[in-house]
Amino acid sequence: HNSGHNTNNEGYLYPDTPMISHAFHDAGYRTAHLGKLHLAQCATAGSQACDDWCRAAGWDDAMPLHGKAWSCVYGEDQYDAYLRWLATTDKLEAFRQDYRERSFGWMFPEVKRRPPGYAAPSPLAPEEHQDGFITRKACEWLAQVDGTQPFFCWVNWGGPHDPWDAPG
Repeated sequence: HNSGHNTNNEGYLYPDTPMISHAFHDAGYRTAHLGKLHLAQCATAGSQACDDWCRAAGWDDAMPLHGKAWSCVYGEDQYDAYLRWLATTDKLEAFRQDYRERSFGWMFPEVKRRPPGYAAPSPLAPEEHQDGFITRKACEWLAQVDGTQPFFCWVNWGGPHDPWDAPG
């Protein structure tokens, strides 16, 4: 209530709201946000509007991704780096079908939904799973940091979060 961001996962945080990213950026740090971005619901993750929001929020580098529900239901492959990458592995539809059956089946009445709280391994290998992708991208970002400038790298994984789909 103090930040103006509501507490029920709706709305978005205005980029001029004081955030830790501003503090580090203003102190001369190179800043990066990698992974799930749940602050800028005003813009599709990876779109130009979202990139503009990230820059205004103090992030020099950003790879914002959709959360789990958004990825399977509304994810726009042309914007989301994970969905674009997953499509190159021929696993995108298996991923979406698995999520539809898990906890988001109510959005797809034609799909047989699994019981609430269903947990089972993801059909994706660890390196194909969203958390594995985010970790790999964070490692790549850290590997290219030259060490002459201080840096702040914020990494947000999608899990643990329903659907409960850790890799096998």
